Amino acid sequence: MALIGRCTYTKKFPTGEYTTETIEVGDGETQEVEIPVMEVRTEEYEELYIIVKQITQYQNYDQDGKHIAAHVQFAGYLTADHRDLDQEGHVLWDYVVLSDYNVDENIYTQCYNHIKTINGFENLIDC
Repeated sequence: MALIGRCTYTKKFPTGEYTTETIEVGDGETQEVEIPVMEVRTEEYEELYIIVKQITQYQNYDQDGKHIAAHVQFAGYLTADHRDLDQEGHVLWDYVVLSDYNVDENIYTQCYNHIKTINGFENLIDC
């Protein structure tokens, strides 16, 4: 299972520069902290081949009961052949959190369907 199609990938990257901001730390006290300056980069791909690389499942309990979530890492390659030739030769790598998924349904199908809801990834299709 995989996804293929045209997509736009937007991500924030640190520039290596920092800005100083003043924050309140309690009781009216303030502290200066360095915050990394982030740059937004957008890459457009005419055709990208995306696969789920790893799924880590979590179970959390609170007053509302049991919650199941999955941390899903995915990678994008220029083609399926590129993926076959070099598993680490991806052009993008990212993750999503799949919250309260249905344990009675195929988790991979749920992951791929969730990836297709990411802004810029809506045009991907199953392949």
